[in-house]
Amino acid sequence: MRKNKFDLNQQSLPNSSSEPHVSQEDQELIDQLMLSFQQMDQVIPHSTAPHVGHLEQLITEQKLAVRRRNRLELLCFFLVALVLIGGNTLLVMTSLTAFGIFQGATFMAALGFLFGSYVRRKKKGDVRHAK
Repeated sequence: MRKNKFDLNQQSLPNSSSEPHVSQEDQELIDQLMLSFQQMDQVIPHSTAPHVGHLEQLITEQKLAVRRRNRLELLCFFLVALVLIGGNTLLVMTSLTAFGIFQGATFMAALGFLFGSYVRRKKKGDVRHAK
C-alpha cells in the first residue's frame, strides 16, 4: 500500500523531541541577520497602493492619447493615399507612357525588395520549418 507523502516527510525528519542544536556562532550570525532585516525594514519606505480614482484617470488619459494617435495615423494614411492616387491619375491623364514606366519601375523595385529580403533571410540561416 502507498504511503502518504506527509507520512514520508515525517519519517525523514528527526524526532521532534530532540531540538536542533545551534552553536553560539550560528546564533550570533542569526541575530545579526535579524538586526539587518529590521534595519532594512526601517530604511525602505513602505508604499501604499494608488487610489482607484487615480488609476481610472490614468486609464482614461491613456485611452484619449491612443485615440488621438489613431486619428492622426488615419489622417496621414488618407493624405498619402490621396496624393498617390491623385498623382497616378494625373500621370495617366497626361502621359500614359510615363505612367507605364513609373508602374513598371515600382513593380521592379518591389520584386527587388522581396528578393533582397529573401536572400538576407537565407544568409542569416533562418530555417522556415523551425518557426
